[in-house]
Amino acid sequence: MTYRAKGRQAGARGRRAAAPPPADPPPDILRALVTLYQQARHADLLAAATRQQRQHPRSYALHSLIAGAHAGLGNPDAAITSLDQALALWPDSAELHYNKGVLLAGTGAQDAARRCYETALKLDPSHAGAANNLGSVLRAKGDFIAALRAYRHAVALQPRSAAAHNNLAVAHQHLGQASEALVCFMTALRLAPTHADIRRNVINLLTGPLPVGLAPGLPELLHDLLLRDHDVRPSELAPAICRLCLADPILERAASALGNGPDVGAALDALAGVPLLTATMALCPIPDPDIERLLSRLRAAFCLHPEPLTEPAPRVAVLTALAAQCFINDYIYTVTPEERQALDARTGRVQDHLARGAAPEMTDLLCLASYLPLGQTAFAARLAADHLPEPIWRMQIAEPEQEANLRGRIPAFGQIANKVSEKVRSQYEANPYPRWIRPGSGQSRMTLAQMIDQLGLHLRNPAPRTLTAPQILVAGCGTGQQSIEISRRLAGAQVTAIDLSRASLAYAGRKTRELGIANVDYLHGDILDLDALGRPFDIVFSTGVLHHMEDPEAGWRALCRRLRPGGLMKIALYSELARQDIVRLRREIAVAGLGGDPQAMRAFRARLFDDPGLRDSALAQSGDFYSLSAFRDLLFHVQEHRFTLPLIAAALDRLGLDFCGFEMTDQRSLAAFRARHPDPAALVDLDLWHGFETDHPMTFSGMYQFWCQKP
Repeated sequence: MTYRAKGRQAGARGRRAAAPPPADPPPDILRALVTLYQQARHADLLAAATRQQRQHPRSYALHSLIAGAHAGLGNPDAAITSLDQALALWPDSAELHYNKGVLLAGTGAQDAARRCYETALKLDPSHAGAANNLGSVLRAKGDFIAALRAYRHAVALQPRSAAAHNNLAVAHQHLGQASEALVCFMTALRLAPTHADIRRNVINLLTGPLPVGLAPGLPELLHDLLLRDHDVRPSELAPAICRLCLADPILERAASALGNGPDVGAALDALAGVPLLTATMALCPIPDPDIERLLSRLRAAFCLHPEPLTEPAPRVAVLTALAAQCFINDYIYTVTPEERQALDARTGRVQDHLARGAAPEMTDLLCLASYLPLGQTAFAARLAADHLPEPIWRMQIAEPEQEANLRGRIPAFGQIANKVSEKVRSQYEANPYPRWIRPGSGQSRMTLAQMIDQLGLHLRNPAPRTLTAPQILVAGCGTGQQSIEISRRLAGAQVTAIDLSRASLAYAGRKTRELGIANVDYLHGDILDLDALGRPFDIVFSTGVLHHMEDPEAGWRALCRRLRPGGLMKIALYSELARQDIVRLRREIAVAGLGGDPQAMRAFRARLFDDPGLRDSALAQSGDFYSLSAFRDLLFHVQEHRFTLPLIAAALDRLGLDFCGFEMTDQRSLAAFRARHPDPAALVDLDLWHGFETDHPMTFSGMYQFWCQKP
């Protein structure tokens, strides 16, 4: 919402009522004052316009410019007073009512702002800004149907406005109208292809259950987002990409080629015709059972192929993507005895070539790289960069060496003495989680105040809004994805990230250096020892961490001690209601006495994978099902607690924290809750949310993610 100050021209467009008789300074003086506004010289404007006002007290234009100066100087109340004086002189100015609405909305007076926009539209039905902003205040109130009408009006007035189409799409999304939202988002992107927030909104939509293929140009958009938009997590796009690829008959051809008497070359040629899939394979786990079966069959057929394949570039590209995919998913596919025997033969061939000083067959190396990390083989030290495609050399040889060098150089604090903390540390040393290739910043860079507004947080203490260089603690940073994204998203942020696992921290440190990020520091230690840091933080992030501690509330209390008064905290915890299927499977694992070794986990997963109902299950919808480290985190974790909203409410009360609101990724659930409870205050009522979750147990399947504040 943008305040506009345009001197005598303000509101002239399309108004029904004539302007009052001229009572303004000479035109050249007005133009000079408008120039000061445009140059953001607000103090100079205020002084100059105030001097002119003494000579021209009935100039509505001067009152409007003085209001703009006050707004620019951060004095909204004074600005509104000046606009009221201007409106007393010209009550039929649509532009003045619009500007007053902008200022009121900025102060949180949404109802008063709505009335101003409605008045502006009555006076000037062609005022696109008023229509758009009316939609925004209605959306903020949870009245999405009325917001939709306002946004449609704005789009009709400004069909080339990317912002208007984006807002219309968001309203459709809140109403659960995913297909309509996608069409509007894609129109917005055609008008503003590089707009970061529109791209982020598209990605948020594509992560949900969306019928693909409805919008022209969707494959091209996904390919562009995947390869060119480095603010996007590839894993967020992968489900939509898989749905799109499954509709491609080329995959049927690849599957047919891998039938009886498999023709590996034909299968590779077919998959080379699906570049969106092969590009995704090199960036994140493929989260689809049917495509996983195809890739697993391809790997086995390639392994058992008795002779080296011919090596045209498209085939090598597919094999490279397959080796990358297997490394990224921690070699989650099962292996038959026949494959093991064939792997031994290929290993022998590679060693023979290296012993003779000859380059191994690339197909042998790519086959082996699809079954185990080449950096862990006995012959790794004798491999050269030109023996392998560059992505595999980098991923399986060079980068693990860099992490090994970093591991012992990470500073530490305190001692990891808690027995459960030590067990958790051991798990993540063996299985750093998650293994990611490219992060996403989440959204365009923003101030903390802008983030608070975007999330719709309800703060009793407004102090965080004024922070320009927030000190941030990420407690349990894992492999660094979240800490990096926070550092790129929040302007002025200085991030301290801690974790129990040196393997995870080394991965995080390597990626941070690779991305050229300088505002993140990594430390090795336990949340329970945070007092050893001896300094406070403005914001604490601890997502998916506390529920893996022996005593989650003791860890939470340690975080509170490091949080400044007025500071914010984002917490994410498992939901008891949403994880009932997981609880049942964890019970099966415990009864069977299965450990967290790779062979046991693959065997248990293979049994789940063969279940005819897998595709429609919540398990198959979880990205954690498709890589071994994530699967261990999902089902084989050494420690897990789960929560209900009444338990969280009681903990917040004991810790003296104020609940500020959920961070919801599922807009359909949020829309359903708002439809049941339209009062905005309901969004921070945990009793109402508990009733809603009881009726909709999968609402928080991705954890309770919420914000709280220390008074």
